Amino acid sequence: MGEPTQVGPPISSLMRVRRKEEKAPRNSTRTVAPGNPLRGHTRNRVSRRSQGEKVLQAELAELEIARAELARQNDELVANRATLEFERGRYEELFNFAPDGYVVTNLKGQIEDANVAACRLLSREQQSLIGVPFAQFFAPDDRQKLVELPLAKPDPSEKAERVEAVLLSPNGTEPIPCALRVNAISDARGVVIGLRWSVRDITERKRAEERQAKLLELVETVNRAKALPEIYEAAVTAICKCVGTSRASILLYDEDNLMRFKYARGLSPEYRQAVEGHSPWKPDDRDPEAVTIQDAAKIPLDEHLRKALELERIRSLAFIPLMYEGRLLGKFMVYYDAPHHFTAEELRIGHAIAGPVSYAVERKKSALALAEATRPLEEHTRNLERAVAERTAKLRESIEELESFSYSLSHDMRAPLRAITSFSQLLEVRFSNQLGREGKDLLDRVISSAARLDRLIRDVLAYSSVTLAPIERGPLDPEKLIRQIIQEHPAFQQPNAEIEIRTPLLTILGHEASLTQCIYNLLSNAIKFVPNGTKPHIQIWTERFEHYVRLWVEDNGIGIPAEAKDRMFLMFQRFHRSSEYEGTGIGLAIVRKAVERMGGKVGVESEPGRGSRFWLLLPSK
Repeated sequence: MGEPTQVGPPISSLMRVRRKEEKAPRNSTRTVAPGNPLRGHTRNRVSRRSQGEKVLQAELAELEIARAELARQNDELVANRATLEFERGRYEELFNFAPDGYVVTNLKGQIEDANVAACRLLSREQQSLIGVPFAQFFAPDDRQKLVELPLAKPDPSEKAERVEAVLLSPNGTEPIPCALRVNAISDARGVVIGLRWSVRDITERKRAEERQAKLLELVETVNRAKALPEIYEAAVTAICKCVGTSRASILLYDEDNLMRFKYARGLSPEYRQAVEGHSPWKPDDRDPEAVTIQDAAKIPLDEHLRKALELERIRSLAFIPLMYEGRLLGKFMVYYDAPHHFTAEELRIGHAIAGPVSYAVERKKSALALAEATRPLEEHTRNLERAVAERTAKLRESIEELESFSYSLSHDMRAPLRAITSFSQLLEVRFSNQLGREGKDLLDRVISSAARLDRLIRDVLAYSSVTLAPIERGPLDPEKLIRQIIQEHPAFQQPNAEIEIRTPLLTILGHEASLTQCIYNLLSNAIKFVPNGTKPHIQIWTERFEHYVRLWVEDNGIGIPAEAKDRMFLMFQRFHRSSEYEGTGIGLAIVRKAVERMGGKVGVESEPGRGSRFWLLLPSK
């Protein structure tokens, strides 16, 4: 606030006048002759003094107001400072104690700040990180990737990019896989002055992915292996990798119902001989459960078994039953050198690995039994034919029930639904004046809901037709099909939409009705899911991919969130409210099922706000 404006003579002048007046003797008398001009001069002087005092009082009052205003502003500054300190403390608390690591760097990539989680990941104190290049903590192959990442999205308003990198461990332990995101930090003018990195440890996720890969590898080994030892080795490798141990074994019952080692890793011959035949279950147990020993040194055991464990330096072990159709075939063993608490997840993995092993063992036993004698072979063949006949009968019965269900949807359900719609519309026409606003609104909802249900029934029927109808593939001209679809549906024509076909389109080996349904569904979605006021623009082309043809359908729609891509081809998957975009969530499921029945695949590439590119991969002619 500016200085107060001075009104009248300066205060110092008034003070000098007052002092001069005070110097005059109070008791002195002065005789003035009548009509003397001195009398008028005295009156003027008194008047000026009175006026000066008034001006002084006004300025003093103004100064007091200014002082009060300054005090108020000072109180506001104090309050704002306290609020600022509180918010700063709150931010620092959130920053420092966030579960993910956060690192702030300058534009040169040097660390300026790091929270507690980041310091823990980097294995450094906070002060020792200041000024250190952030990229040096990562594997050499990932450093350039971190340098290039901020350049791709310099605008802080844009979505943060995500990248995976390997964090080096300074204390010699295993490297840490991390997921990183980066956002720009801008000053008040919008100028980027730094970068904020989030660092998340994804070790558990990577381990889960690795476990899944090992399980898939085991299943593939079981399917292609010709001998059991190859399956045993793959199973032991998988369990060791998944639960973090180096020792495991597989034992099976022999003809005398004794457990015998079939494969072992990390066990001495002496130990195997000492414990062979031991089992925590009886051979005829129908539902044996896994048995775990967290610390063998702390539980009562047979002296012979305890001595064998001590000599082999085994402190913890788990017994996982190998089951097939309710029968106990053997056991899967896992060993640890130190006490170990077996989690439910570890036991689940053990059972998952034991399943393919049990299946492979039983399959091999069946093959040997079939090869040894003709009679068991014939009996097994009769049993197999009986089982096939029963399953075929059940399958035929299921198909008949499904067809009956489809018929019910088509006739028994749609007929009353049409009656509901018709009577509702008749009621709206004849009695609209008596219904009132609320009644009309409720009636409109009934009609709208009936229409949605009718569309849903039609889509379910279409899905059933695609699933059950016989498929006879032949060479198809996709351009001819697409132009026929456009001609039959005005919604796909100008001025409603612009569809560009990049000719020529390659010939596809497929089923005409199924491919027509796929293209229609993709075009319908392309003109439906666009921002308000945007004219749909669709481009269609083909390209050769090995022995297949990839048909592309690209639109300028709203795009698809990344988290929705894995679910959008499933039944009844909707990602928008029906008030925004109508639909039943079955259209893309029909596309997937039809393409799979034609021997192909379907996929999508999309980003929110940037349209979508759907593709159909079908055999070429």
